[in-house]
Amino acid sequence: MSVFANALKQLKQAASYAKIPSAIIEQLKKPERILQFSFPVTMDNSEVRVFEGYRVQYSSARGPYKGGLRYHPQTNLDEVKALAFWMAVKCAVVGIPLGGGKGGITVDPKKLSEAELERLTRAFTRKLAPFIGPEQDVPGQAIKFWRLARPHTRNSAGRHVCFRRVNWQVKIKN
Repeated sequence: MSVFANALKQLKQAASYAKIPSAIIEQLKKPERILQFSFPVTMDNSEVRVFEGYRVQYSSARGPYKGGLRYHPQTNLDEVKALAFWMAVKCAVVGIPLGGGKGGITVDPKKLSEAELERLTRAFTRKLAPFIGPEQDVPGQAIKFWRLARPHTRNSAGRHVCFRRVNWQVKIKN
């Protein structure tokens, strides 16, 4: 079973316990937008490699899309769709007024230099720039690459659109 098929199975199971209208369940079965890019990056040895990147904007029903960026050699669209779905659910469950999104680049980051990772992040962000912003989609940082990704996504998009710090006060009802 694919990762996304498993996420939909979980949605079906959760829906059987919760009183969620069927129209909302149907809406949650598909992301609102899928962005898929191929983009070139010049490596340190001057070789040009083409990478595959994704951004899934799953649900904006609660607010702008929100979700991180995954750098992994096995990242694919199915996985990114599932992660964006789970982000939408997580935000809804804890009452955060954001929707679900997730990005991914198919790459083994351990095999790239810091400069190559910077160029990779900048190239991906340039592709995403028309689709992100504080009121539209707020990509989060890849935790392992925070010091690399944060300034480059901001600069490459041409404006400060990513990684805004928000102090949410979430009230959990007993």
